[in-house]
Amino acid sequence: MRLILYSVATILFFLSASCTPYTPRKADLVVTYDDKVIKSSGPTWTTHEELVQIVAQNKKVYIVFIATWCEPCKTLVKISRTEGWLGKVHFLNIDEVWVSAIARDMKITGVPSLVVTSDHGGVTDKILYGLPQVATYLSVHIE
Repeated sequence: MRLILYSVATILFFLSASCTPYTPRKADLVVTYDDKVIKSSGPTWTTHEELVQIVAQNKKVYIVFIATWCEPCKTLVKISRTEGWLGKVHFLNIDEVWVSAIARDMKITGVPSLVVTSDHGGVTDKILYGLPQVATYLSVHIE
């Protein structure tokens, strides 16, 4: 009887531990050598709350719609890490419901796509699509 109780308790323990919600990490890890970024990892996606705060500051904001399954999007994130754009460019995961609703309202038709807001919250430039266009625009316009 004790063996059965211990077995049930052990199974419940492991099930409860595996059913906890995933909490994304909010830390950056950057390895540099001779002032060059060798390896960088950390949070990539901007949350809804962060985006609201960023847009409320009434300054130019670079917003890039990307997806986890998109290879050009992954390349753009790597470029952003090596160029030091991560704090200046805000990535939104198109697979999240709130992001897909924004993309639908803005008539975003592909990823990666770049939207730039003005100092007053409106969209300044046309929406740019594709890795070459987005990366070129960011390299020219980000200080």
